[in-house]
This record gives sequence, structure tokens and C-alpha cells, in this order.
Amino acid sequence: MSSSAESERIEEFRNITGTSYEEARYHLEAHSWDLPGAIMTFFDANQAGDSAAAAGPPPAPPIQSQPPPPIPMVPMVGMSGHNDDDDDDEPPWQPMMPPRQSSTYVS
Repeated sequence: MSSSAESERIEEFRNITGTSYEEARYHLEAHSWDLPGAIMTFFDANQAGDSAAAAGPPPAPPIQSQPPPPIPMVPMVGMSGHNDDDDDDEPPWQPMMPPRQSSTYVS
């Protein structure tokens, strides 16, 4: 096939399919420059890909919501432990905090 005939088929394939020059040439060469066959194969392949894309990815599994872990509690330092509502001698409790970072104050 002459290069001008190839160029014409490539342009016609591109006009119909909207592909790049390289992609049009690839499809036509794969079909021995049979324009209708190349076009049918192109649209068949893209239609199969479109239906898979339309279906979308499978749904994500549901997120298992779990309650947050309990906050560790420690007795409050320096408290007498006397509570009007309780008869026991336990000191009041407070959430356990991370140790303080030492800091240097400049005055």
C-alpha cells in the first residue's frame, strides 16, 4: 500500500475514532490496513472497557467501628481521698497523662 493511501486511512480512522496518529496506525497495521475491520475491533475493545469502567470498582468493605480504647486512670496525687458520696478511702481518679517535657525558662 502506498504511503499516501496509508495516510488517508490513518486520517479516516482518526476522524472516526478520535485516536492519535500512532494509535490509528497501530490498529490499521494490526488489521493489514483493513479500515472497517480496524474500526470494528477498536470500538469492540473500547466498548468492553467502557462497560467494565461503568461498573466501577467493587465497593469497599464496611468500616468496622470500634470503641476507642479506655483511658488509663491513676489516683490523683496529693488528694486526701475523702469523698462525700463514697464511704471508701480511695483517692479520686484522673486520666493518666504523658510525662511533661522538661523546659528551660529564660527570664
